Amino acid sequence: CGVLTSTALFALYVLTRLEIFLVAPTFGFGGVAAAQAVALKLKFGSEAFSFSGSSSNTDSTGGLGFGVKCHHTPLLLCLCSLLMASLGVDSLSKDAPFVLIGTYVSWWHLRFVQRNTDGSFGDSSDDFAFVTLFPPGLRRVLSPLADFCYGVCLLLG
Repeated sequence: CGVLTSTALFALYVLTRLEIFLVAPTFGFGGVAAAQAVALKLKFGSEAFSFSGSSSNTDSTGGLGFGVKCHHTPLLLCLCSLLMASLGVDSLSKDAPFVLIGTYVSWWHLRFVQRNTDGSFGDSSDDFAFVTLFPPGLRRVLSPLADFCYGVCLLLG
């Protein structure tokens, strides 16, 4: 994840010529948190969070007062990280690149590389397509790009 993050920051420097991408301190545990968020999306899908400690989930909002579901966690983590970076909150924004790259790399790993118990690789279900990481309103716009990227990944093996 660190090598990809460094490569992405260098590519941003090449594209924008902003030296901040070369010298900005980047560190943190955000990539691992992003990987956990994507794993939550895969394992629990549209189940709501429940912090009550009980296994029964009678409250549709998960006890939070609003409907946060597991499939929302990767996008919420990315948005919070980007918001903190744009607001200049240094203590929470140093790992924003790791969060973004970690979200993509963990999705890619679970989609194509992870070995299942039956010997197959990855999760090729439509519920775990890359476009499902985004809100339904954006999916229609992002679907052609996501389908192209998926096709490239399939060609690469």
